[in-house]
Amino acid sequence: MDYMTKHHHILRNQPFSELQGRTVLLVEPEAEARSFYSQQLSNIEMRVIPVESITVMHNETQNANPDVVVVNPSEDLQAGIRILRELRQEFPSLPVITMTMTMPEATLDAMMQSGVSLHINRGLTRPRDLLLALEQVLAIK
Repeated sequence: MDYMTKHHHILRNQPFSELQGRTVLLVEPEAEARSFYSQQLSNIEMRVIPVESITVMHNETQNANPDVVVVNPSEDLQAGIRILRELRQEFPSLPVITMTMTMPEATLDAMMQSGVSLHINRGLTRPRDLLLALEQVLAIK
């Protein structure tokens, strides 16, 4: 027991409880994925603002003042990287998580250099990993 208290281990009755009440701007061009992730995030009592295009992400961020942005920039990767860089310049402390399928390493590097907090490769992860990523980036904030 001393080990558990010394290292601050806790048991959670409700997983992801620290995400409850937080606002996430979910930018997802694929309607099915947008619906799925919106439902998953709403189920843990996050406030979800679903958006279908990265081109309106900046305006929605200003209007909604989210705690975190989750974005799939695969609609147009080059424009997405530019828009992510602009978002980071205006909102430097706002955590941004990107989610895409596998992409070339150079593209991923450029995306991370734009100021992304964390990237999730949908081809290699499970949907629950988004919740873990949200916990991670919001704990830093």
